[in-house]
Amino acid sequence: MHRSSSRRFAPGLILAFAAGAALTASPAQGAAATASAACVVKSGSKAGQLRLLTGKKRCKRTERAITIAVGAAQTPQSGAVGGTGETGLAGLTGPTGPAGPAGATGPAGPAGPAGATGPAGPVGPAGEPGPAGPAGPAGSPGTGGTPGTPGPAGPAGPAGPVGPAGPVGPQGPAGSPDTPGQVLAKISQVDGSGSGLDASLLDGQDSTAFLEVDEKAADANLLDGLNSSAFASRKTSSSAAIALGALGANACTEVTVGTGGVEVGEIVIIRPMPGDAFPARLTFHEGAVSVAGQLPLRVCNPTNTASVADNDIKIRWFGIAP
Repeated sequence: MHRSSSRRFAPGLILAFAAGAALTASPAQGAAATASAACVVKSGSKAGQLRLLTGKKRCKRTERAITIAVGAAQTPQSGAVGGTGETGLAGLTGPTGPAGPAGATGPAGPAGPAGATGPAGPVGPAGEPGPAGPAGPAGSPGTGGTPGTPGPAGPAGPAGPVGPAGPVGPQGPAGSPDTPGQVLAKISQVDGSGSGLDASLLDGQDSTAFLEVDEKAADANLLDGLNSSAFASRKTSSSAAIALGALGANACTEVTVGTGGVEVGEIVIIRPMPGDAFPARLTFHEGAVSVAGQLPLRVCNPTNTASVADNDIKIRWFGIAP
């Protein structure tokens, strides 16, 4: 890249120069042609600067000696047009113009890939219960429950009416004509040891084979040879009332019944109070006692019809220690 400049040295004399190029000068109109010595700086920040020599002065090492020839003034002529220079740097971006009218909507592009699934939203409120579905197939029978405690024997029923008299049987053979005293006298004649008679025996056993009224058998405290520890025993019992709302078809609910005095691990059996009954279509299943005095009770409606609410189901419960 050349640097160009111009400097006026004398009235009517204009010098034009470029770094690394020959220097020419044009005198003013009517001036005589002359020649002068000068120095041009080779490089650095002052490269291309011109210094005229006077007297015996010489150029420095950083300068190049040149001769300035000033000829007669001639009419300037246009030289050949030089080649196109390098494109200058782009100017600053002008301000954004006003937005043009919206163009027509282009065709829809292809659907992009599905985005990642977002986090689950909060659970919405429960909807209204739908209609009951058809009943499923019957499940396999469950295991048998613990046998309940036998209830007390009921009172004897009233005697039935006397039946009609049967027909008279046939006449039997005539009996012995002996009186009882005559029969006893005859037996006394053959009674005694070896006679074959056992009037003093019971089923062939004399009195030594039986207990006296004040005696006790050796295993009187056992049942089939087992003492009481081999059998479940009733510990406590009481009554309570359960309140149940309407239970939907084929649904179950959990109820806790207070059973004071029942310990953890005991078995509790519930029954309706005499004169009361469990609501129709409901089944009651006693759970294991894991908290003293509280019986978990599962109530189910295995039918396709909702049950009726009952706020006063009277029950009696029995606590049994295994």
